[in-house]
Amino acid sequence: LASSTIDPFMKYNSGGLTLSAVQKGNLLAFLNTLTDTAFIADLDSKTPIEAELQQNLLWSAKNRKAIKKQFRRWKKQPPKVLDVQFESAHDAVFETVDCLTCAHCCKTTSPIFKERDIQRIAKAKRMSISQFSRQYLKRDDEGDWVLQSSPCSFLDPVTNACSIYDVRPQACREYPHTNRKNMAGILNLTEQNAHLCPAVSSIVQKMMEAADSD
Repeated sequence: LASSTIDPFMKYNSGGLTLSAVQKGNLLAFLNTLTDTAFIADLDSKTPIEAELQQNLLWSAKNRKAIKKQFRRWKKQPPKVLDVQFESAHDAVFETVDCLTCAHCCKTTSPIFKERDIQRIAKAKRMSISQFSRQYLKRDDEGDWVLQSSPCSFLDPVTNACSIYDVRPQACREYPHTNRKNMAGILNLTEQNAHLCPAVSSIVQKMMEAADSD
């Protein structure tokens, strides 16, 4: 990780996600709605799946202190079975979660585009690397290539489908990073993603319930 500081707007080098100032504002506004009664009332207008996904983020917002406390315990003394537990929770959650019903990560954050990502996507779009970079990307304060704006330029606003899914950046391909080895090394990232991604929120809920029952 770029830093061990718990900051929901830090750039995640290992996860490949970064937030611009505008994106920070959008995400902060979204998070603020999670404790608003209007947000809860709005759940009635959602499909059952959409409502469940938003309820997960509402749970994370309401249990922020408990999540922080549990992650502090894991960071201090990671259980030997932490990877196995995360993978099990990940598999269980993604048996029912369809990212196309959410796409919140695509709407609020930008992946870091590695050089190999840029080359691969530019080739698929039949563009030169310089053309692709000028049209879609910019350098952030740390010199990484990120999207010029959000939501993602390759996200279909109606279906939430990705128009470059087969050649998408590595950061997108590996997101939300909850079924990888050495989860202890990215607990900061996972804790913060619990407030961004409904699926990660659900995974963390399962992990914390298991920890409470031990």
